[in-house]
Amino acid sequence: MLAKEKRIELCNFLKSIKFPHGYAANLAKHISSDGSKVQGLKTHDCHVLLQRILPAGLQGFVEKKHVLGICGELYETIAELGKFFRELCSRNLRIDVINRLKRDIVLIFCKLEKIYPPAFFDVMVHLAVHLPDQILLTGPVQYGWMYPIERRMGTFKNSMRNRARLEGSIAEAYAATDTLTFCSRYIEDVDTRFNRDAHGTSGDEPVEDDISVFMHGVKLMGGSSVDRASDEDLEKLVWYMLNNCDEVYPYVE
Repeated sequence: MLAKEKRIELCNFLKSIKFPHGYAANLAKHISSDGSKVQGLKTHDCHVLLQRILPAGLQGFVEKKHVLGICGELYETIAELGKFFRELCSRNLRIDVINRLKRDIVLIFCKLEKIYPPAFFDVMVHLAVHLPDQILLTGPVQYGWMYPIERRMGTFKNSMRNRARLEGSIAEAYAATDTLTFCSRYIEDVDTRFNRDAHGTSGDEPVEDDISVFMHGVKLMGGSSVDRASDEDLEKLVWYMLNNCDEVYPYVE
């Protein structure tokens, strides 16, 4: 549906996206060598892409087109599909919302049928029609999806050392990790994952004698850079200090 130039622009947009740690995979690693395709995404990354990225990222790239004699609005349809899955996967669900989603997904598929050929609508695409009914029977999807199990299985797979004895290698690594984790709870003079932040080794702890507005910890991400603040930014900084710093109150009064 997009020309190659538009696909390259969209892929460049996906490369520039930065997610919080653990939220999703780095999309820049899944862009093809010519910069026009996204490939190798996991299921969770596809959910994030559909629910959060595409409804905003397709703006400006997709316009109304004449497809098979019918004017199909691709952007609005993709945005509605992303909103459907976002509401379906939300933490709190209401029965009236689920009933509305049952009606909306049928209309969304009718719009998609005006845009994509019949070969696009396989059994996995049709499965979305039955998801609201499944939610009514089983409850929120967080209690039924496989992401935590797949993530745990990935941890076991990375701990494998002997390919000839897969189960024994994973069991031995799990027992060693469990033993070391238990012992590390009783070690005080060695930095572990249980006491590392408490000792301030992560670099995000406040300085002891700092003023109140800087006493909260901050976790930095990415490489460091030095920029000179503008006069407008300095004025904002002074205003914030005067209105939020406890040490300034005696002078203001």
